[in-house]
Amino acid sequence: MELRIRMRENGGTGHIFSQVDLNWRRDGEVWAVRYRNRVLLQVVQDAIHAGMGHIRHPDCRLSDITNLSRARDAAISLAVGILNADRRRAVPSPVREMASPGLQAQPTPENTQEAVS
Repeated sequence: MELRIRMRENGGTGHIFSQVDLNWRRDGEVWAVRYRNRVLLQVVQDAIHAGMGHIRHPDCRLSDITNLSRARDAAISLAVGILNADRRRAVPSPVREMASPGLQAQPTPENTQEAVS
């Protein structure tokens, strides 16, 4: 069986993204984790608590508060997951059908409706 993986982001090369493919860019108080010119996630400092921050997702959701070091580490992990999401969706599940046509139960009086009536 041949698996064909379609990836929009990298031209179908089968590349698995890692933190090496990402870079950080700081703009004032906001750190942006980027792939090429695309901002994937941002780490923003909390307005009240010094040294604490949130991860801002592309849909503007904010994560729970955490220290900035942990927020940056989590943002990298999430960004790698975002980039590899296309690859995971394209790969079929390794689980095959549990029952093949030759192994289906044969009708017997115990498992047919006629035997019950």
